[in-house]
Amino acid sequence: DQNRYHEDIFGITFRTAEVHNRSRETARIRLATEPSS
Repeated sequence: DQNRYHEDIFGITFRTAEVHNRSRETARIRLATEPSS
């Protein structure tokens, strides 16, 4: 039971990091495609 609790926390943390990285990637692409002038 304790193991499952830790697995849930790890899964949530991993998912949060994944979403955060994806949003950063999207922002970088949006900045790169916009004209700088």
